[in-house]
Amino acid sequence: MYDFTREDIDLAKIRERIKKTNDDQLLAYGRSAAWMTEHNDCETWKGQLKEARAEWRRCHPVVP
Repeated sequence: MYDFTREDIDLAKIRERIKKTNDDQLLAYGRSAAWMTEHNDCETWKGQLKEARAEWRRCHPVVP
């Protein structure tokens, strides 16, 4: 579903793609990005993880 091998990932395209995912897919995507961030010092993965977390927070706001 996702091409994790490219270095020139367009974060705008990532945002649009993950907005269309359901919760299970978003969690899987975030977990994959987190794992890759831990095991690979690549800015692309850090950006993808940041976008996945932002989308999760947008869909699941914390209510005090």
